[in-house]
Amino acid sequence: KSQSSRLDDMPFPGSNDGVDANFNLGGFLEYEYVDQVGTPFQLREPAVGSLSRGRAFSWSGDYESLDDIIDAVKRGHSIDWHDLHERQWKKTTVTESEKVCMLLSTCRNPGACLEALTPGNVALLLRSSSPENAVIIARHTLRNKVHEGSRESPYQQALWSLILNDGMTTSPFQLGQGTDVDLSLSDLQPSSDGSPNISAEGIGPTVVPNLLSCMLWAQEHAGDHRQINGQLDAATREDLLQRTLAMATVYGGGSTEAQGQLWSGVFAQLLVTPTEETDSDWRKGATEGRLFPPPAQPIECLRGWLSYRESFERDWPVDVRNLWSILRCKAPASAVNTLWTKNRALLLDQPTGPRISPLIIV
Repeated sequence: KSQSSRLDDMPFPGSNDGVDANFNLGGFLEYEYVDQVGTPFQLREPAVGSLSRGRAFSWSGDYESLDDIIDAVKRGHSIDWHDLHERQWKKTTVTESEKVCMLLSTCRNPGACLEALTPGNVALLLRSSSPENAVIIARHTLRNKVHEGSRESPYQQALWSLILNDGMTTSPFQLGQGTDVDLSLSDLQPSSDGSPNISAEGIGPTVVPNLLSCMLWAQEHAGDHRQINGQLDAATREDLLQRTLAMATVYGGGSTEAQGQLWSGVFAQLLVTPTEETDSDWRKGATEGRLFPPPAQPIECLRGWLSYRESFERDWPVDVRNLWSILRCKAPASAVNTLWTKNRALLLDQPTGPRISPLIIV
């Protein structure tokens, strides 16, 4: 036999030869070890008996150089992210997004890496990076809830960055899972007896509150940051945004005031007039292979928050503006007649019809 074959046939020291042999690791597990590049470093201290936490040599090189940090991580060293923040990153602004993405792809804890940056720095990287790098940073930010409660709002901005730049994100359901990880398709489906999962008021269960929070932030702050990835189709991204806003309205658990705010300002032009067909899609719920939800919210939901609005948005569709004036008892007869002719479903009690909605009568 060759030398390698003879070595292959030899039993591991301390084990029993044979198929059912068990390694005797008792000698190895008696002591504490320090994780390092290559062979672990054995200490004289007895083992603590827990494998959930361990020791490692922390790298203490040049914190000013991202290249050095990346090189250290690639060679297996651990980085003290808190120390890096205190000594370097909280006093400087990191702008090299390409290197940040490289570091995120090689380090063991991308969330801790991003937390070591200031909230404003993460937000800056999301705004100023190339579309590809912005998507990488955004995904890690959402997955690890990085600086979620910060007033600089990098978490909320991360979702907006995916809408603008991520070609792999094509449905509101994907965005909802990014912010509300417990979201499942069954949350958007009819109950077992076949009844719709939205109430008579056109509201569903509260399953995407974080998505609503992110979209409310975008409504207020994203007006000057609307340039989409040049490789994506603008009409397709607009449709994604409309459907995402509809999902946040119906399943976000927001008040009528929050719902009305969502469809104002820069998002007012995205409001789609609901019809009997879109209402039917809401009652069917989400199914495999069908894009859900519709871009138009349920009629009852629209009427619900519209009746509380003190003013209308000029960018709303004409039918919605007419409906608002009717709900506020400010509509001329011509507006009522026009709406009755064009889209009378907006005036009827849904889904029963053809009874006039009590909101309209009042």
